[in-house]
Amino acid sequence: MMLWSAFTALPCISNSIVMQKAWHWRTVVDWLASEGRIPPDSPLIDNAHILDSMNLALQLRSSLEKGTVMHYLHQLEHKSTASSP
Repeated sequence: MMLWSAFTALPCISNSIVMQKAWHWRTVVDWLASEGRIPPDSPLIDNAHILDSMNLALQLRSSLEKGTVMHYLHQLEHKSTASSP
């Protein structure tokens, strides 16, 4: 039986590939809190947000396009401060 991936339009063979979505821990923790499965003041929430930021920093550090990304970040920050009252 063939299943089509909604993201790649390439067929996946269901009996040999486990179809999973990779979830970010921050997304999972935010969902758990919104569903009332963990308290809204749980330290897991702050920890997940910090971990998400650290992962983003590590991805940026290892990117070959770091200079380009930093250029756009600077432009976006400059634009948002210029348009602030």
